[in-house]
Amino acid sequence: MADAKRAEGEALVALGQVTEGEARIRQAKAEAATINAAPPGWRAGLTLARFLEESGRRTEADQATALALLEAIASDLDETPQLRLAFEASRLYQSARPVAG
Repeated sequence: MADAKRAEGEALVALGQVTEGEARIRQAKAEAATINAAPPGWRAGLTLARFLEESGRRTEADQATALALLEAIASDLDETPQLRLAFEASRLYQSARPVAG
């Protein structure tokens, strides 16, 4: 479902409905996080980063890219929940979080 919402967001952006498209991409990322669907979440995060970059919002794009990569690393720690929690509490991970919304 998150991948479909991400694709819908990309289509809206392509049709010039930029605000709606960005909102849909962010919804896709949030949905993926809610159901712990890591790959769709990364795809939505990277799509968001690409959109932000193309919109001239370089700082936000860099943060979105960093967050997507950090989330990929965090998902690799699923077998050791304490390590994952420590990683997610780290300054590095937390500094990328403002873009998540």
